[in-house]
Amino acid sequence: MSLSIMRHRLQFAAFALFAHAVQAHAAADGAMTLPLDRYLQEVRLGHAAVLASIEAKEGAALRAREGSLPLTPMFLGSAQLMSDAKPTISPSVMGSKTVYNTYTVGLSQQTRFGFAGKITYNLMYTDIVGVNPVFVPTSKFHDAKPMIELTQSLWKNAFGREARAQEGLIEASALALNHAESYKARVKRSEAEIAYWRVFFARQAVTVQKEALGRGVKLRDWNERRVRSQLGDKADLLQSEAALEVRKLELQGAQDELAAASRAFNSLRGLDAETVEEELDAPEAEQVEALSAVLKGEKPREDTEAAAEQLRAADLSASLGAERARPTFDLFGGYAYNGRDTASSGALTDALKADKPTWVAGLRFSTSLDFGMASDVRAGYARERNAADLNLQRRFFDDQREWKDLSARFGDAKRRFKLTRGIEQIQKEKLAHEKERLSRGRTTTYQLLLFEQDFAQAQLSRIRAQAEVLQLAAQMKLYAEGGRP
Repeated sequence: MSLSIMRHRLQFAAFALFAHAVQAHAAADGAMTLPLDRYLQEVRLGHAAVLASIEAKEGAALRAREGSLPLTPMFLGSAQLMSDAKPTISPSVMGSKTVYNTYTVGLSQQTRFGFAGKITYNLMYTDIVGVNPVFVPTSKFHDAKPMIELTQSLWKNAFGREARAQEGLIEASALALNHAESYKARVKRSEAEIAYWRVFFARQAVTVQKEALGRGVKLRDWNERRVRSQLGDKADLLQSEAALEVRKLELQGAQDELAAASRAFNSLRGLDAETVEEELDAPEAEQVEALSAVLKGEKPREDTEAAAEQLRAADLSASLGAERARPTFDLFGGYAYNGRDTASSGALTDALKADKPTWVAGLRFSTSLDFGMASDVRAGYARERNAADLNLQRRFFDDQREWKDLSARFGDAKRRFKLTRGIEQIQKEKLAHEKERLSRGRTTTYQLLLFEQDFAQAQLSRIRAQAEVLQLAAQMKLYAEGGRP
């Protein structure tokens, strides 16, 4: 298990215990306040999918350079022990068994421009058993061979096209995953912020509906007394009773919404609980009205960046496929010094002399004879590249369109919120004035209760508009460059 995963799990366990302690304390001593930033931190450490996205994002970033590994210097080492006792044509000359041990160390390098080099030092021991000393005076000896080998691609992977395409493909695929997982984590953060506001305003709606229900009961009782005193019509009583049932239905709907919002709220932070015990913070109405739209970052949204990397990967895959379908045509060469002696030290010393060199130079060529298949492969990669290009074009279009739509909706929501605040204030003043009139006997209780219902509806409209502004602001944060997980 990686240290990163262990760290996240320890943090998750600590926050789970903390959240449990908070709920226990809240139940015992009254609710505590849970600010938005602390709730978002709980979601970040308590939601397994968010942790998974963060792990995948960080892992993809770390392995983005994986494609460069084949292009880094490589250390070579090998040891081989061989005994060959197969029958020979002439045992006196070839022996009855040959022992052949080889030890090799060296370095190799594949470059980005198609050039490959290898430097090795080889030490070999040979023992020809059963040979006649007359024909083979030295049957046991050591060979030492420092050697350099060079290869330059001239067609397939010419000047490193295939090596660079493979390197870029791995990087683009990793970065695409990095951006995609980062976007998923940010979406969850936005969902968590929306869930926070949902619970807060659902609580406010329940409070308003309870007050409306209380006024509905008073209105029904007032009409009932008037009917009993034969001062009112039964139709008014029936109307007030129907209105009371509507208030009960609306309260039940508000309570159901609060229960659903609470479950979603707790689920996002990794808790299986039906209610939210903590008190939640929210900005004042004046702060919401003054809230500015989130500034869009210069970079596109991360899902669009992922699509751009997918296009680059498709482009590199097409290049890589075309390179694989090309013939192999390489220029190669090698040069080695040679040392031989019955003792290994003598062979090592002798290998430093340049009087017994070995060199080789040549060309290598190979190609597939199924030309139709190679053509189909190239055409297939080209189509995949076109598909990725079209997908990226659509993502850029959606990115701009969705941002404009969110900006317009945010502006509209703020205007509606301002209007609902004004309506709420007017209804509040109207209600206060009607209470004063009732105290002077210039109006009826029935009229006052109706004005109270009007005020309740204005409160609910303001709550919905305020919630919409804050929820849209949370969605717009997906386009900001700052605060990426």
